[in-house]
Amino acid sequence: MEELCFTRSDKALSFPIRNGIYIHNIEKDTFFSIEEGVGTALWENCDGSKLVKEVIIELMSEFKDCKYEDIKDDVFEFLNELKNEGLVELVIKIE
Repeated sequence: MEELCFTRSDKALSFPIRNGIYIHNIEKDTFFSIEEGVGTALWENCDGSKLVKEVIIELMSEFKDCKYEDIKDDVFEFLNELKNEGLVELVIKIE
């Protein structure tokens, strides 16, 4: 069975700012900022240790009024944006 997780790219350097995280793609010399909240929680979990579905379940416990499918859609949209910017890489774990 295949499981998805994301890991930060070696090309991405991040550092905290007052209200979030600032990320520099050192290969493209582009910058990306993430506001404090769900986006920063996702970035911090992009270390390859947690499956995307585990992160979604954690977010559901924080945002009790949201449905699984809504959170899942938002998470994948955000992770795909980071991937397109070269900031994260998709990792497929086979179990």
